[in-house]
Amino acid sequence: RIVAPRVADARDGIVFIEPPPEAEWRPLLTSCLVGDPDPVQAARAWRTVINDLAGERHDPERIDARIEEAIATISALEDPRISAAEIASRVGLSPSRFAHLFREQMGLPLRRYLVWLRLQNAIAALSRGGTLTEAAHTAGFADSAHFSRAFRRMFGVPPSHVVKYSTIVQARNSIIW
Repeated sequence: RIVAPRVADARDGIVFIEPPPEAEWRPLLTSCLVGDPDPVQAARAWRTVINDLAGERHDPERIDARIEEAIATISALEDPRISAAEIASRVGLSPSRFAHLFREQMGLPLRRYLVWLRLQNAIAALSRGGTLTEAAHTAGFADSAHFSRAFRRMFGVPPSHVVKYSTIVQARNSIIW
């Protein structure tokens, strides 16, 4: 168990932590950030990290099969804009039960998860040298202002920081722990 991660660096309100070598989630997280991650494996890894940092007992292998199916369905979509009712129907749950189970299993509501996926698409566009407007349109946002607001709500910093601090964008390709 970890007691507290060591703060490695901080600037502009972004805090970088270095996980201790004994952190059980370290190899899980590393495997998700190298190559093309399996979305179910990534969900397990992030849930383990969040639960561990919150001091909660967890079993990263216990994700409901219907939620795994929902994640796989969402991952197969070219555009991750889909209604909760449609996903619930595909996995054989009522919309309300699906919303509750998704939040319980993933640690965040479906809508926030879908926005997070869209923001990942935008970050990928920025990492390829796109402008903020191009990134916004790639991710399905109406304009760069809408994209910037969603990005700031999700990550606490404006997307221009991704461009300015390119190590954030490069983190997926080269893990340094």
